[in-house]
Amino acid sequence: MAWRLPLVAMLLIGAASCATPIPAPRPGYALCTPCAEAGDLGCIEVKMTPEAVQLQLDGQTAWCCREECRDPFLEDRRAAGRR
Repeated sequence: MAWRLPLVAMLLIGAASCATPIPAPRPGYALCTPCAEAGDLGCIEVKMTPEAVQLQLDGQTAWCCREECRDPFLEDRRAAGRR
């Protein structure tokens, strides 16, 4: 019984230190900038079309998976004094 607590602690620490790398997007797709920065791998690729949700970030076009992802991201950047 006493060995379980250290084993669980080691597993949790090991799992927390293993970051999943974000894969490169396929041709014709871009990474959703807010999702990539948050490490959200569920909705990370965006097809680059004129209809896709975009934003200007440091003079570059960045892509977002949806407006509900873009808007809070922009609000957080403004609050932090970044554009």
